[in-house]
Amino acid sequence: MLKEIINYLILQNNHTIIYMFCFFIFIELPRFFLSGIVAIFATFKLMRQKIKTINCKKTYAISVLLPVHNNSNLIKTTIISLHEQINVKLQIIVINDGSDDNIKLICQELLQNNLIHEFINLEARSGKAAALNIGLKFVKYPIVLSTDVDVSFDKDALFQGCCYFNDIHVGAVCGNLKVRNVNTSLATNLQGLNYMFGITLGRMVKDFLGFYFVISGAFGLFRTQILIDLNGWNYGPGDDGDMSVQILLSKWKVRFAVLANAFTQTPVTFSALAEQRLRWNRSTIRVRYRKFRNIIFNIYRRSFNLTLAISFLETYFFQGILPIVFLFYIGQLIFSYGKFSILIILIIHFVYFIMQLIKFLLIISFSNYKRQDLKLLKYLPAYSFFNNYFLRIIALYAVINELIFRGSYKDNFSPKKVRNKVDKF
Repeated sequence: MLKEIINYLILQNNHTIIYMFCFFIFIELPRFFLSGIVAIFATFKLMRQKIKTINCKKTYAISVLLPVHNNSNLIKTTIISLHEQINVKLQIIVINDGSDDNIKLICQELLQNNLIHEFINLEARSGKAAALNIGLKFVKYPIVLSTDVDVSFDKDALFQGCCYFNDIHVGAVCGNLKVRNVNTSLATNLQGLNYMFGITLGRMVKDFLGFYFVISGAFGLFRTQILIDLNGWNYGPGDDGDMSVQILLSKWKVRFAVLANAFTQTPVTFSALAEQRLRWNRSTIRVRYRKFRNIIFNIYRRSFNLTLAISFLETYFFQGILPIVFLFYIGQLIFSYGKFSILIILIIHFVYFIMQLIKFLLIISFSNYKRQDLKLLKYLPAYSFFNNYFLRIIALYAVINELIFRGSYKDNFSPKKVRNKVDKF
């Protein structure tokens, strides 16, 4: 059968071959080469950034906002990694958001041992944004770190991120996240690759181009005064993306610190991962389409930002339109070529593998965790299937669910009392 399929492909004319691989030729290849060229330039820029941070001797004062809801087994690891930071002076503020485990007792012990500086206990769960806003009232330093209880940091992570604030126009900095539980399951290993491509390389490219990206709620650094001026975080899912847009609309720069590494826990099963990504994708549509589209695309607005508008269009295309086009293309291949479509699809994924291998090696070239990252290489052949089918189907479902059913307003990530009070867009 394999020989028959290969002979069939050899006999096709140029027009038929172009039709067979049209999605790949006209969408994926240009995208790969354009992003690849930018990534190479961004990598050279990164090498110069390393030299600058090595020569920087400044000490930064940072107030850490750490909202917690359960996860008592993780908080000590996070606190220890914060105390290991170099060239920074920290004020650690922990906000217990209505936890029902023993995290209150652990935090009181940490407070007594001077490992944290403020402990705020909320008896009823109010959501992450509310917890952050309450903690913001206790902040005393000019830079704020917003993070999560399942995050641990490289010893120089906060310093690397804060170096960007030497530019007086920078209002916020996003750190580089990696997967801490990477070897736990197939799902976490594939997420390890996804974080490398989507966060490390993807945001490095966007940062180089000046495009919008979300300041991760797990590792975001902000000028305190900006947070105060914006009245803190808005309630509901997507508070990190919402804050990112507001800062850019306020004419501040947002930067990505690729050398500021932190590690976060990720879902262990594919079902839990699907639920997480569904929440993220719905929140993206809620923020970038429902809430801000009329502001972003108003060319008569004095603070109109072309790169921000292009970034929003990129989201609409890659998260909303591209999954539909790709799945239609695969369906058309199967319908038109039957058994011969199997080899066509395998050829497509082989080329995907080659492109992702090139990106993978580029990331390895500047990674501080080469040995750990190289272990993910064996999962690379499966990654294109994971990314093209699993993640794209979730993205497509999230778009439909949000646009038709407003799914983000029903997300249990925020307590019901908060969901009922948030603005509807």
